[in-house]
Amino acid sequence: RPLDTMVRTPAKLVTLIREVEGEPVFAGMLERCYTGEVGAEAFTKYVQDKFSGEPIFNSDSPVQMKKLMYETLGLPIRLTNKVTDAQRARGERTGTPKTDDLAVQSALHYDAATHSLEVLKAIQTIKQCGTRSKLFYNPYKSFPHWKDGKLHPSTNQCATVTRRNSASNPNYTQWPAKGDGIKFREAIVASAIDRVVISADCSGQELRLAADLSRDTNMLSCYIGENKKDIHSIVAAAAAKYLLGTVMSYEEFYAALKGADEVVADKMDVLRTKSKTVNFGEIYGAQALSLSSRLLVPEAEAQLFLDAKKAMFPMVDKWKESVVTQARATGYSLTMLGARRHMRDVLTGGDRWEVQRAERQLPNYCIQGSGAEAIKIALGRVFRSEVMRKNDVKIIGSIHDEIVLDCPASAAYEVATELVKFMEAPYGGMIVPFISECTLGKDFGKQLKLPQKFSAENVKRS
Repeated sequence: RPLDTMVRTPAKLVTLIREVEGEPVFAGMLERCYTGEVGAEAFTKYVQDKFSGEPIFNSDSPVQMKKLMYETLGLPIRLTNKVTDAQRARGERTGTPKTDDLAVQSALHYDAATHSLEVLKAIQTIKQCGTRSKLFYNPYKSFPHWKDGKLHPSTNQCATVTRRNSASNPNYTQWPAKGDGIKFREAIVASAIDRVVISADCSGQELRLAADLSRDTNMLSCYIGENKKDIHSIVAAAAAKYLLGTVMSYEEFYAALKGADEVVADKMDVLRTKSKTVNFGEIYGAQALSLSSRLLVPEAEAQLFLDAKKAMFPMVDKWKESVVTQARATGYSLTMLGARRHMRDVLTGGDRWEVQRAERQLPNYCIQGSGAEAIKIALGRVFRSEVMRKNDVKIIGSIHDEIVLDCPASAAYEVATELVKFMEAPYGGMIVPFISECTLGKDFGKQLKLPQKFSAENVKRS
């Protein structure tokens, strides 16, 4: 706390501590040390006993973070939480200011040139350490088996609403797939020195399912036919009109993206990356407000991306509307193989907010539930495969749209070929094919990506 006067003597410090800190015992010890009643060693030991060395500040406390960000640092409020029922009852239309990782990231993006930069970076590090300690470091201490020291997670087949596989003790499906956090995946290692970890995922599974379910012509052109288009570049080309003031055809955008002019190519690449976020987010009903926080752009700009996306793929919204209409009549939505998610009680309830939420979740279930079915069928094929049995393949598990195996290095090509075949096998009468990408390595963190049409030589080199 700033001192209005120069405080030098212990007697004055004692008075200050008593007035400000409300800590008479500490003040008393300081006074006794000053008068010689206790020695410096006793006083030091007392401080060590009472002082943990950890800051009183709690970065997980919305109250403390709100005070730090919006009062102490004076940052503008850019992101807010959803309005609660209690706030809605009071007639409030705006939620409380966000103080989570996204809020800090947004503040860093917009206010990087201000005096708050170093503070925000420090908070970001503190939050990252806190999250990893809570999710990984602290609970993982108790997970290794007493006999072999290994992790033995449980796989939960239907614990999620969409019926995607999940895991527990530990939940390896939440391990980061990129960035510094990818090191957690290094916990999955080949079971012997002459074995490797092989993984295959389904490229753009959700978008492929959306294209097939909606039968949108533009989306289908990205996956079917001789001249397939890049789905993210289609949206980026449409968004260029609003964001760059340049009317571009898909062909013009793609040529600029792959062109020799690096400045132009970088600008197109940024636009495409943002369009990719919009494509995946909008499939699950993300609105401009939530997309703006992910893209770190103003809400109006996120809305322009959404408008561009919907203009390019108009049948997707019509399909979503048909799913909701059917659910109102039947009380449920369906996956491609007929699994149901019941929503009658919510749809007929009186809570308008819950109804709107359900209307977003119904199409989501059709897509994610179908994706979950496709991966489980592929897992079943792996389990029953004679090739897998012959080569002593161990199933490590599935992570969303990815299957991870452990096999002998000498059989890597045969196993990878079989795994990709299972992942790309027809599902649910789809006209849009699944495409699988394969990686391998000595652990799941350090994986080498194989070419789309890999050969035995590619695998051997890897």
